[in-house]
Amino acid sequence: MAAAAVAAGLGVEDKHGLRGVVVADTQVLLGDTMGELMLWYGVADACFVGGSLIPRGGHNPLEVLCLEKPLICGPHTQNFEQLYTAVETAGGRLLALDAEAVFQHFRQLLQDKGAAWSEMDWRHFLAGYQLKPAKDAA
Repeated sequence: MAAAAVAAGLGVEDKHGLRGVVVADTQVLLGDTMGELMLWYGVADACFVGGSLIPRGGHNPLEVLCLEKPLICGPHTQNFEQLYTAVETAGGRLLALDAEAVFQHFRQLLQDKGAAWSEMDWRHFLAGYQLKPAKDAA
């Protein structure tokens, strides 16, 4: 992801290379350590949820939704299918088929901050999303 961000002309920092503070030219913060997602998502204007560009099934988007951030993800979201379906139905996700599309969405959101999120129909999302027990739950 770092190489794709640099190739797209974005200023990239990760926690190992941070200059102590985020500077004006930093456009992408790349997190790669367990347990830090809420921190990273909290300082982001929009969030890409990984594991979804490849047939891995996607990671949990709940933190992004709780922080009311625009959600960008790939097409492979079967690990959290019910949640992603509810978000999609409510108009709350930006679908990216590859890494370039992820950065296209970020660029679009930087130009029109909040546009995608303002389209999310929270009432529709909350009414349509109901937790159901897993078939094999103990």
